[in-house]
Amino acid sequence: MDPIILYVIGAQKSGTTWLGAQFRRHPEIAIGVKEIHYWSAVRPPYARDIVARLQDGIARDGKEASRKHRHHLKVVTGDGQDHGAYVEFLHLRRRPETRVVCDITPLYALLSAETYAEMAALGDQTRFLYILRDPLDRLISEARSRPVEGAADDAARDAALARRFEERIDVLTRSQTQGDPAPRHRAEYHKTIAALESAVPADHILYAFYEDLVTAQRLGALEGWLGLTAPLWAQPGEVRNPATYRGWTPREDQIMRARRALAPVYEFMSARYGERLPNRWRASQAA
Repeated sequence: MDPIILYVIGAQKSGTTWLGAQFRRHPEIAIGVKEIHYWSAVRPPYARDIVARLQDGIARDGKEASRKHRHHLKVVTGDGQDHGAYVEFLHLRRRPETRVVCDITPLYALLSAETYAEMAALGDQTRFLYILRDPLDRLISEARSRPVEGAADDAARDAALARRFEERIDVLTRSQTQGDPAPRHRAEYHKTIAALESAVPADHILYAFYEDLVTAQRLGALEGWLGLTAPLWAQPGEVRNPATYRGWTPREDQIMRARRALAPVYEFMSARYGERLPNRWRASQAA
């Protein structure tokens, strides 16, 4: 039997890097490149950044560039009509005991229902995992995560981070006011869930909360869903997203503006999950 194809579609800044590290240690999961970006390159949003990064890396490394990187570039520059090169790339690290091959690309949270249907049809067994983090925390983590270039001092750096945070709120607000078919924002979990559930059978989708990802119950549910015979293991509390500027915090007026912009997400998730929603989410919504 062919292994399950597992797509981890996000959310960005929600523990996907940590999960990829756990998967690499598991004897029944084959994962090569964490973020392949195939579907987001050959289908809307047609994000081509991955192509430029791979080309730059290969040019820099010359003859030392790995065959894996050259193969990756070939995959993401294909015409998107024949997915054979992508499937081959997914299976590069497959072993006799492999039960799952994995593509962890958080940008897949922005794909269309039509693309999710195409992904689901790629093999006899496909699964979609969507990890959800408190939207406000995720937005702050996203703003903190990239270096600030050219800041003369801490005050200038903090001002740049505040502008970055405002820009992300602006993008989210525009996405909501323009409505469909406007491109959705990474924080609009409700839109991703709607697209996913319109295209993929319910038993092929698993939602997990970042806030309780490292628990025996959550990891056990993931093991059972994927048909793993060896356990996933994690040290409690070890999930932590790297943040370049962990000490920076938005101003109170920015936090209030972000909460207003995120209200539709909180309302949807609260109606859907009720008391099962992690405490962190409910505290953010109630504040």
